[in-house]
Amino acid sequence: MFQIRRYFGDKAFYKAMFAVAIPMVIQSGITTFVNLLDNVMVGQLGTLPMSAVTIDNEFMFVFNLMIFGAMAGAGIFTAQFFGKKDIDGVRNTFRFKFLLGMIVSVFSVVFLLLLKEPLIRLFTDSEKNSAEEIAATVGYAKDYIDIIVIGLIPFSLAQVYSTTMREIKKTAPPMVASVIAILTNLILNYILIFGKLGAPALGVRGAAIATVVSRFFEFIFLAVWTHTHSRVYPYIRKAYASMRIPKKLVIEILKKGFPLMANELFWSLGIVVSTKCFSTRGIQVVGAFNISTTIFNLSSIVFMTMGNTISIIVGNQLGAGELDKAQDTAKKMIVFSVLISAAVSGLMIGLSPFLPRLYNTEQAVRDIASFVIRVDGVLMCVYAFTNAAYFTLRSGGKVFVTILFDSFFTWAVYVPVCLILSYLTDLPIQWLYVLAASTEFVKAVLGYIFLRRKTWVNQLVADEELSADQTF
Repeated sequence: MFQIRRYFGDKAFYKAMFAVAIPMVIQSGITTFVNLLDNVMVGQLGTLPMSAVTIDNEFMFVFNLMIFGAMAGAGIFTAQFFGKKDIDGVRNTFRFKFLLGMIVSVFSVVFLLLLKEPLIRLFTDSEKNSAEEIAATVGYAKDYIDIIVIGLIPFSLAQVYSTTMREIKKTAPPMVASVIAILTNLILNYILIFGKLGAPALGVRGAAIATVVSRFFEFIFLAVWTHTHSRVYPYIRKAYASMRIPKKLVIEILKKGFPLMANELFWSLGIVVSTKCFSTRGIQVVGAFNISTTIFNLSSIVFMTMGNTISIIVGNQLGAGELDKAQDTAKKMIVFSVLISAAVSGLMIGLSPFLPRLYNTEQAVRDIASFVIRVDGVLMCVYAFTNAAYFTLRSGGKVFVTILFDSFFTWAVYVPVCLILSYLTDLPIQWLYVLAASTEFVKAVLGYIFLRRKTWVNQLVADEELSADQTF
């Protein structure tokens, strides 16, 4: 009994954890649920439009992960500076996020506009689909991406503000911003996709316009809120007076941040390659994975939020020099994440035959989606553990271990399995996915080993020169 109690906190522990986690759970829950409704609306247009938007969202997925990686490197220092009560340090990490986020956003817009058609055609297969189906899918995808890229810059700027808020334990405003954005997105989707209230029926273009407008709303709310509450967010004062950042801090963030951004980039590219592998079984499979991924995102809200909560709380404790407390906190939060995911997985499996019926698509597409949802439900606890392990390792700035655990594993194990099974076998998509997804067990073993070694337990901001006046 004594050993078991080591893995559970007291009332004060969970109160502190929920204070950080619950606003993010609410935010993610509302966002993901509305995304589900958004997805269902697009799904009413048919399999080809739904598959086209799914293809474009693969590129948005890579961009989003690059932005998250760009924010994460500086965010490690933000959380620790806050734990150390160093406002200048927080302000400097905010500036770094702004500069790097703008660079990544502008590059991504240019890249996607120049190379959109060859990128889209990577996900079509002339052996599985007719020329007419491919042409229609490419057309829908081009219509969508031409508009959606407009939202990349406001999305990046919103992340600069929201991630900094979360890292200093102010999680409510990002939640409110997301609610505003997703309600805007939902209402405009209904009006613009189907042509309600006198508006033209724009189909996938309407969905893209709604998303772009919602991202501008989210950014504007966060910026106005932060700048009008400078007593709560003192780092925002004179944040734009200059873009000067202490030279040593820039070097340290680049040492941690660029590898993390590269990790997110290569991990997301690995997921895109796996989707390409699965698409060898036909455009209909792309539609099925769109359904299953949307359901999985809804089901994984709690364990994904727990990962962010771990990075914030453990990062604050490491920054304050409370190394033993950080280890104990991480252990208890990982256990909580896995246990809560076990309950969610049962619900996910039970609803798997019914959720795909929300979509206007062929029964074969629904059957594949139901199968994939059940597989993800079975593996939910494993996903929860590997996610929590990733954020724990990242909180201590162990970049090499994080990359080894995440993107290196994806390319060394998961992607080769997908490629081999997709191109060298005739396995149906169901068995192909089961075998590929089962590699998560190997990742879980690696995560356990890395956590036990405790090399992630580090205070990164003890050096006063990180917020000194020597600047670029």
